[in-house]
Amino acid sequence: MTRFKFHWIFCTILSPWFLVAQVNLTTSNLPIIYINTNQQEIPDEPKIAADMGIIYQGSGNLNSVDDPRNHYDGKIGIELRGSTSQWYEKKAFSIETRNAEEEDNDISLFEMPVESDWVLIAPLNDKSIMRDELAHIYAGMVLPWSPRSRYVELILNGEYQGVYLFLESIKRDKNRVDINNLKPDEVSGDDLTGVIYCEWTNMDLHRVRLEVIGGHLILPHLVHGKRHGFSIETLKLMRYRPNRLPTFRTT
Repeated sequence: MTRFKFHWIFCTILSPWFLVAQVNLTTSNLPIIYINTNQQEIPDEPKIAADMGIIYQGSGNLNSVDDPRNHYDGKIGIELRGSTSQWYEKKAFSIETRNAEEEDNDISLFEMPVESDWVLIAPLNDKSIMRDELAHIYAGMVLPWSPRSRYVELILNGEYQGVYLFLESIKRDKNRVDINNLKPDEVSGDDLTGVIYCEWTNMDLHRVRLEVIGGHLILPHLVHGKRHGFSIETLKLMRYRPNRLPTFRTT
């Protein structure tokens, strides 16, 4: 066996185990997040009750695993996030901060505006761990809003998971996507002008389409329309002339 083949086998088979075994987080310049699911598996949905603690001594300061969980220490709901990425070894999560009664608890984390819905992005395929962060930074320069974020270290059920990107979940809110909720009777005319917030997941893409028919833009399907304040029936009625098209924000 040549030296090249020996090194290749060592790097592809032995080194991943060797590198994982060497990870022993003690201190970090990044905030440290602990999540304990109390021996529960994290499902795709619905969220399960869990505990979360955050050690954060402020921007630029060193955080130690022995420090008190001073930034947050309480209840959360947690579920898996994403579609194809759920097959990856390093999972992404959606998180909802909760109070002792298991209700939504709007709080400020990492100097971000108060809310209860957050996301932990796992940059597994991005070896630079920078693409999502840079995309949101540049989007924030040209759009009214883009999710604020913070790099963190994650320890899940006592096991170190690596560096994650903690960021705001995209939703209609005065501190996030600041648009009004449509009322049930707002189904025509000027009531339907302006910004429309559309949301769908990868699994729903085959059910969502935009069509231009007879000089009008038609939205025959929108899976999550009702969740954001307008019914599917209302969306089917939306027609705009090409020179008066609304702005569509999609996630």
